[in-house]
Amino acid sequence: MKKYVLVRIGLLLVGIIAAFAAIQGLGSYLVEQISQFDETAPILEEPSEPKIIKRQTLRLETVEFYMLQVGSFAEAAVGQEIIDRLADAGYRVYTKEGPPYKLWLGCFSDKEAMNEIPQAVAQYGQDIFVVSGLLNEVALSFNEDQNFIKERLVPVIGESDIMLKHSLKMFQRTEYQQYTEAIWQEMIDQLSTEIANIELENENILADEHSQVLAKALVDFDDSLENYQQSLQMILEKKNDQIVLLAQSYLQQAIGCYHRLIIAANQLSEAER
Repeated sequence: MKKYVLVRIGLLLVGIIAAFAAIQGLGSYLVEQISQFDETAPILEEPSEPKIIKRQTLRLETVEFYMLQVGSFAEAAVGQEIIDRLADAGYRVYTKEGPPYKLWLGCFSDKEAMNEIPQAVAQYGQDIFVVSGLLNEVALSFNEDQNFIKERLVPVIGESDIMLKHSLKMFQRTEYQQYTEAIWQEMIDQLSTEIANIELENENILADEHSQVLAKALVDFDDSLENYQQSLQMILEKKNDQIVLLAQSYLQQAIGCYHRLIIAANQLSEAER
């Protein structure tokens, strides 16, 4: 009996030892698996904050100006006869794109400047009256990270704004006799310098590969400045009211091209957003 008890105790000890060994083996396996997870699990990075891009607007002071409307037509061809007749008489008509196509003459800052309509204009014009326009009727908007617009285009828009405002200040009226010859010379010399600087800036922008979308608007603006510059020199040579009106019409064309350049830049900015 005693011997039997000893055998039972021995078997129980063997069972305990075997169970302890099994527990140790399972623990080692779990530790190994956890270690493998630590080595192979992907690194979970903190989510980055969304990038906020601010929108900037170059909002320049607006200036009202005036011109004579000498006709308004549903079809451009109908008004061409008036344009041709006035051109033969030495006047240049600026055509606002339509329909309706509006024919404008002059560009002056004093609403009461046109006290007497020139006979040639009155003869060929239809329903002639003074209308108003607005310099900087459109504003340039762009993202703060659009460096081409911010660093290249904004400066030339700013310089153009100054030149155009100086021009409207000079052209308060439509008569040559409003200033002395010396004052005309001084003002036109200043404007000529400002125009030359803008043309140089435009040339540099056109050399930039990012300017391709704006190329037509830049070239058109450049051409309008060249025409305006030449008409200013004609004032110094001819010294009469007719040439003053001619130069004002070229100024009006330059303002129109300036606005179209800003519109083209806004379209470029939207396309790149």
